[in-house]
Parts: sequence; C-alpha cells; structure tokens
Amino acid sequence: MVETAADPISDPCEAVSACFAGPKKGCLSSAVRKSGYMANGKYAARKLKKDRQQRRWSDSEYARRERGLKEKSDPLEGAPQGRGIVLEKVGIEAKQPNSAIRKCVRVS
Repeated sequence: MVETAADPISDPCEAVSACFAGPKKGCLSSAVRKSGYMANGKYAARKLKKDRQQRRWSDSEYARRERGLKEKSDPLEGAPQGRGIVLEKVGIEAKQPNSAIRKCVRVS
C-alpha cells in the first residue's frame, strides 16, 4: 500500500516541513518562499504595481521631481526665459537727437 502525504490545508505542520524540504507540488508557501514574498502570478499585477509605487518614493530624484522641489527652490519658478529678479526700474534718457526715457530694469 502506498502512503500519501498529509493534506497541507488540514495539517499546517506537515505543509511547513514539506516546504522546507524543498518545492513540493501543492505546497503554496514554497512558491512564496522561493519568489521572495513577491507576487508573480496571473492576478498579481495590482499588488506589483502598488508595491512599485510605494518603493519609488525611496528614490530621492523621484521624490524631488514629484514634490516639485526644484521649482519651489528656484526663484524663477522654472520660467524658461526668466533672467532674474527685478530689483528696481530705471529710466535711461536717449542720446541726441532723440528725446525719450527708455524704461529698463535692474536684475539680480
């Protein structure tokens, strides 16, 4: 007579010892242990996506980019053609024979 292994669901101790002995068909925890507790099955996309989004925040460049810290610390606030901060408005008189006051600004 051939002995059959105990049902892993009904006997958890048998399931654990079987998993430590090596991969055994029908033992779920061996697949989990082997994959490093990462889901990798047919219906695992949601968990993988959620885990990746959470781990992304440990990347300092990603966190700075998402929080907009470059624009917040930049006095020009990311303006592509900004030349500086206006300190004062200055009126410059034109040379002869023109008579005008050219409006200029002094920037930092």
